[in-house]
Amino acid sequence: MAIALLWLIWSVGGALLAPGTDSIAARLAEWARDNELGWAVDGLERLQYELNPPPVGGTIAGGIPRVSPDQQAPGPSTASSPPAATGTPLAQPTPSPSLASSPPAATGTPLAQPTPSPSLASSPPAATGTPLAQPTPS
Repeated sequence: MAIALLWLIWSVGGALLAPGTDSIAARLAEWARDNELGWAVDGLERLQYELNPPPVGGTIAGGIPRVSPDQQAPGPSTASSPPAATGTPLAQPTPSPSLASSPPAATGTPLAQPTPSPSLASSPPAATGTPLAQPTPS
């Protein structure tokens, strides 16, 4: 029991002390999902939503900005004009070799030399060891 408790403290502590800006609740929820407890997190989130539902209706603070037809929206004067060139021009890309071109010539020492395959027309290998018994004529 003590080993399980130590593992839990080490595991949750590592999740809470990890770098980042998430809240403690978000870090605990992520830890639980990483440790196969997503069903528990989903249930708790559902319960929180039922107990504290978001407000319905209302207006946006400051309202939605309106633009009259004779006003231009902020931004570039026309959508079709390209941006002005600034800075130094980019270098032209080097063309890639065509797939249909021949491969580059091999240089250096080959890794392995091919071994000649025995020809079917060549003589049989020399016999070694004890000769087989010859059949006797009848």
